[in-house]
Amino acid sequence: MDKKFLLWYLLPLVLYAGAILYSSTISDFPTIRGVVSQQPVPQGAWTGDDIEHIITYALLALLFYRMIMQSSWSSFSVAATVLFCFVFGFSNEIIQSFTPERSFSVMDMFWNMAGTLILKIL
Repeated sequence: MDKKFLLWYLLPLVLYAGAILYSSTISDFPTIRGVVSQQPVPQGAWTGDDIEHIITYALLALLFYRMIMQSSWSSFSVAATVLFCFVFGFSNEIIQSFTPERSFSVMDMFWNMAGTLILKIL
């Protein structure tokens, strides 16, 4: 691998993925609504969590797609991106299931994939 690939394509992906995983280990990670109002969010109320997942995984998919297009796997770029984001999101949900006050969520997986598939639409 050349230096340009490592620095411009792989490093941003690794740093961003690491930031996602790190944020998954924070028990009281604030939501959009929690940051704005600073008050507890009632059970079942909209928290903005879906938007956060869509944006987070759209950017993750973009970084992975950008990286893989520079590799010998570019002919499988969309399929590889969807597979990577699915496995990463599933792993992330498993990590959250071991974090106090966090849990595994099928809806989060759905929103993760929605963000990932934005890449396909664009």
